[in-house]
Amino acid sequence: FAKEGYDMVWAIGFLMADAIEKVSAQYPNTKFGIIDNSWDADWYAKHPNVMSVMYRENEGSFLMGVLAAMTTKSKVIGFIGGMEFPVIWRFEAGFKMGVQAVDKNITLLRSYAGSFNDPAAGKAIAKSFIIKKADVIYHASGGTGIGMFEAANETKNVWVMGVDSDQYEL
Repeated sequence: FAKEGYDMVWAIGFLMADAIEKVSAQYPNTKFGIIDNSWDADWYAKHPNVMSVMYRENEGSFLMGVLAAMTTKSKVIGFIGGMEFPVIWRFEAGFKMGVQAVDKNITLLRSYAGSFNDPAAGKAIAKSFIIKKADVIYHASGGTGIGMFEAANETKNVWVMGVDSDQYEL
């Protein structure tokens, strides 16, 4: 996009950090933004055309944990993470704290797929949670979460929730 002359280019996700670092140096007159990644002050001094946007993932996930805990009937809830990185750990931590704020006796199942783009893994994890009686599952796993929705649609008695985009149609 910088090569095509766009004034501002956004990278969505911390996995784009290396690309932003490389391309921002090649196109110093283009503004770049990245979500879920930041560097130290010295780095920004060398890359004045880059800005970062960080969220408090744990806060929104806390609310999802409260909602999950208030919804579960089985007292078993699941969390599916895409890849094990600090940003996803914050989603999980907030979710866990929200669940525990409502009921410390709820069992929280957790698993990481190792990918943000593996719906088959998301479906397999969700099915394993459902077998263990989870009736609410939350994911922070990008496209991997599509599989969670597939498993829930097949089961019909599971509430599922996700992050970062409107997932109503799923």
